[in-house]
Amino acid sequence: MELGVGAHPDREKRTVRARRVETGPFAHMNIVWEYAELPGGVQMRWTQDFAMKPDAPVDDDWMTDNINRNSRTQMALIRDRIEQVARDSESASVASTR
Repeated sequence: MELGVGAHPDREKRTVRARRVETGPFAHMNIVWEYAELPGGVQMRWTQDFAMKPDAPVDDDWMTDNINRNSRTQMALIRDRIEQVARDSESASVASTR
């Protein structure tokens, strides 16, 4: 399935760079996810660089507000999934040492 996103993960740098292939109402959309290990966890930084096309139904300010609201929701979902995988992995490790 074509998601309309070209993604380029770099495990060594702990980054993912993506761009919308089918831009729709955007003149461009580039996304960078950066991960940093911190004591007790991992920090994820999500940056979206975009501009709306002149004939788009909304302007850059409206879309910025929309993306900021939605990004918080999406980041929370990603965090929850990653933390669940970590808990499951930890439980499996403990079970295998018994």
